[in-house]
Amino acid sequence: MVVELTKSNLSLADTLLAPLGAFQPMCVAVLTGVYPGRVFLDDPKSPRVAFLSTSLDPQGAWCFLAGDAGQDEFRHTLNRMLHERKVIGKETTDIILSAWPDDWQGRLKEIFHPWEVIPLPRRHYVAKRLDFNWKSLLLSSYRLIPLDVLLLQRGWVLPAQVQETLRKWETHSIRDDFGFVLAKGKEVCAWVTVDFVTWRQGDIGFFVMERHRRRGLATAAAAAAIEEALRRGLVEIHWTCAQSNSYSIRIAETLSLERQRDYQAYWVELGE
Repeated sequence: MVVELTKSNLSLADTLLAPLGAFQPMCVAVLTGVYPGRVFLDDPKSPRVAFLSTSLDPQGAWCFLAGDAGQDEFRHTLNRMLHERKVIGKETTDIILSAWPDDWQGRLKEIFHPWEVIPLPRRHYVAKRLDFNWKSLLLSSYRLIPLDVLLLQRGWVLPAQVQETLRKWETHSIRDDFGFVLAKGKEVCAWVTVDFVTWRQGDIGFFVMERHRRRGLATAAAAAAIEEALRRGLVEIHWTCAQSNSYSIRIAETLSLERQRDYQAYWVELGE
C-alpha cells in the first residue's frame, strides 16, 4: 500500500524523514508546507516507510526515501507508481534521490527497475558562523544587489535560472527565501540564493557566469549570503556538493564551513 498524505497530515511522516531533514532543508520545507511537494506512506496509522517528491522544474524531481527497506509491497507498488507517474510529474525525466538508512542502497534497483541507478557521492557542510571579509574580494566595479522582481521591472536582463527562481518564489508565495546578484553595471556576473528557509535553516546555492570566474565572486557571493542568513536569525545554512566538485569544496573550506557528513545520493534518468 502507498498512501498520499494531505497538507493537514504531513506531520505523520516527520519521524521517518527526520534523519534526511537533518541535512536536507528541502525535505523539511515540504513537510512544513513551506514548499510544494508530495508525501507518501505505506500506512498512515502505523508508518514504516516514507517517500517524498518535489520539483524545482518540470523535468527534474528531488526525492527522499526513508524507513524500513524490507517492506516488499511498498517497493513493488512504488515501482509501478513511478512508471505511471503517480508519485512524480508526468514530464519528469530525471530524479535525484536521497535515502535513509543505507539499507536502501541494495533495494533501489528494484524500485527503479529497469532504469539505471547511478550513485552520486556528496559532501554536506554547515555554516553556523562566519568570520570572513568578503567585501575585500570585490572590485569597486561590482555591486551586490538583492535578488528581487524589481530587477525585471527596472529593465534588467536576468539569466533564465534567476528568472525561474523569482517565478518560483512568487508562484508559491515563498517569502523567506532570498538571494543576491553580483552585477557589473546591469550585467549579472553571479548570483546566490538561500532556499527552503524553515526552522531557522536554509540551503545555499550559487553560480558564476563563465567569463567572470576565477575572480573570487563565488566566494564573495556565498559569504554575503551566509552573513545575511545569520543576520536574519538562521542558525544553520546547509551546503551540499558532489565529492568531485573541487570548486565548491574549496570555497566551503575557504569560508571555514563545518564538514558534517559524506553521503550517497543517486541519479536516475527515466526512460519510456
